[in-house]
Amino acid sequence: MRKKYIVALIVLLLICFVFALWRCHDVQNVYNQQDSDTLSAEELLLFAEGDVILRHGFGLISNAIGKYAKDKYAVSHCGLLVREKDSSWAVIHTVSNSLTDIDGMQLDPISVFVKQSKPNSIIVLRYRTEDVLLRKQLCSQARNYLAVKIPFDDNFDMNDSTEMFCTEMLWHLFFDVAHDNIFYEDDTQMFNSMHFAPFFNEKKFEIIINHFDTTTLIK
Repeated sequence: MRKKYIVALIVLLLICFVFALWRCHDVQNVYNQQDSDTLSAEELLLFAEGDVILRHGFGLISNAIGKYAKDKYAVSHCGLLVREKDSSWAVIHTVSNSLTDIDGMQLDPISVFVKQSKPNSIIVLRYRTEDVLLRKQLCSQARNYLAVKIPFDDNFDMNDSTEMFCTEMLWHLFFDVAHDNIFYEDDTQMFNSMHFAPFFNEKKFEIIINHFDTTTLIK
């Protein structure tokens, strides 16, 4: 019995050690990466409130998401662009506490969000509507999610709005505000909730900025 206890303890310590190394690898890649994407001043002028921003992040998790999704562009994360009181741009998004000190809803300056993006991986898209008020309402509702501190959905359950992962947050947002289920490709076919394909549906979204080129981002 004592021997089994010792073996179990050793295995548990090894798992904790591997997890710590994995988290350290991802966090170090995210926050200390020098070779990241950039946005020009001219590109910032193209932004509008309520635009969706996609990126491919650094680290093992981002690579795994990009490989799993197999979308048109290899992105791994998304958020909503909002204008701050000082007229600067920021991104409301949700992140697991395995990557940050805050679990769930986050508000990051655009410079921070872009710094966490691999080169040539930023995409900005605009929901196809002429209703400027609706775009403002998207931002307002995203701030509501932020204010109540909705945690990250580690179970990836689209049916539970008390927790949200990144694509789920935007799905709820457009459904709550625009009453549009953006994850439906048509009347019968629904996109996989873990994929970013809904944002490349040209009937619903227009690409404003696309940094992707022939460079392979996932290795």
